[in-house]
Amino acid sequence: MQINNFIGPIPASVGNLSKLRWLDLADNKLSGPLPISRGSTAGLDMLVHTKHFHLGRNQFSGEIPDQLFSSNMTLKHLLLEQNQLTGKIPLSLGLVQTLEVVMF
Repeated sequence: MQINNFIGPIPASVGNLSKLRWLDLADNKLSGPLPISRGSTAGLDMLVHTKHFHLGRNQFSGEIPDQLFSSNMTLKHLLLEQNQLTGKIPLSLGLVQTLEVVMF
């Protein structure tokens, strides 16, 4: 789903795709915050078996949620470059022991 003209936020329901291994939404016009779980609504933090988050070159804004990362994630690539993210890099990123590539 890379290099399209998708607009708006990532639907939180993407967090229900528990078998998803690669999420590539780079080079679109997606915006808003990165969705995390809230109550019964799933978010990207539920994708613990996903190896690749390629979300660069969009229009995401706000802080990277600390709840996005956990020690049971198997994430290898985290690509968030060329967005409008603000704030600090979350300390929880250090919990993801499988990370090989990170781009902000």
